[in-house]
Amino acid sequence: MKGQEEPGIIGMVLIGILVVGLLYLLIEFVFANMVPLFSSGSVQIVSRDLAGLITIAGISPYKITIEYSPTADVLYNVSVDSRIVTVYSLETNPKPMTISSGVSQYATAKTAVDNIKTIIDSAKSFEIQKSTQFTGQGRENVYSVTGK
Repeated sequence: MKGQEEPGIIGMVLIGILVVGLLYLLIEFVFANMVPLFSSGSVQIVSRDLAGLITIAGISPYKITIEYSPTADVLYNVSVDSRIVTVYSLETNPKPMTISSGVSQYATAKTAVDNIKTIIDSAKSFEIQKSTQFTGQGRENVYSVTGK
């Protein structure tokens, strides 16, 4: 009859909508859950993040505390000296989904803050603090980077 749809066409359109919806959910799942596995534990990213957060603490007025937890699974050794942040990964068993060949176990990054010198062993998260102390000669900024 004129104007009647075939049942097969309606079914194909519904299946197409269902496939597009499932594909959208799958792509969203991959980007939300899998991509951080590849990047957040990277020593290059952790060293840049720590250097940037130390610089942010340096430009903040008076007092600030910043907590940074890159991943829950990896331990890091961190050294801060002469404006250089060096991060060593202590990950002995890389995740099965990551590509371990060619990935560096340490990385360095520069920060804009001068008077920090610290060494942190086996930390999963970090706390960056800046406080201002008033002395007889004026104001002095005190920085600390600690690991937990």
